Amino acid sequence: MEDTTVTSQKEVALTYEKLYELLRREKNREELQALDVQFYTQLVVYLGEKDRTYSDTGTKNDLFSISERDRLHSELQNIRRLVKDLYERREKKVLDMALNRSRTNANIVDTTNLLPAERALFDQLVSTLDLFRHGIYGNVIALREPQLSPGFTSASSFTPAPSHPAPSVPGSLESSPAKSHRTLRFLQQVPQVVDAHLEPYGPFAINDTALIPSEIADIWIEQGAAVEVLP
Repeated sequence: MEDTTVTSQKEVALTYEKLYELLRREKNREELQALDVQFYTQLVVYLGEKDRTYSDTGTKNDLFSISERDRLHSELQNIRRLVKDLYERREKKVLDMALNRSRTNANIVDTTNLLPAERALFDQLVSTLDLFRHGIYGNVIALREPQLSPGFTSASSFTPAPSHPAPSVPGSLESSPAKSHRTLRFLQQVPQVVDAHLEPYGPFAINDTALIPSEIADIWIEQGAAVEVLP
């Protein structure tokens, strides 16, 4: 019996006061704060317990139960507001981290406090930002029109690429038509990304080789994550 009580206490590790303190800390500090790796699991258990308690009061019609039900309803609303605020503040920090990673193209962003779900969000954001940076900025400085697939944007959002080839300019990033795909050998682990047509590529481990669309391959090569394998 004692073991069951201990297990239950471990599972329901959150309280309203604890959530409030986590939110206060996230508000007052610029960097992403550390949370238990099982935070979202604990949160689901906690919300489930509160919701069940609230539902149980609905089966009783005495004055005390009605008053308790009103109190629990208000408490649940406050808890959901706390959770939403906490999530959105962390979401904003993850967005800023991904933007910094994409802009600096270096592993100087501290990702230690990312929860597993947040790490997946971070990796996907970085991949998407990198893909757009290459499609817009990379093409512009190479004297080409931005070229993005309709899979990512409406046709009216960007000027179509000219039908004639761009002029060859000394010092430009590329003076000949790009290959559509490149064979890469990976020098480090990389997460899964999707191309402009929403086709997934990866994840890849060290020394894996794969045929990758050029717009993604160029990003990984520039980041030092892979090298091109020539025929």
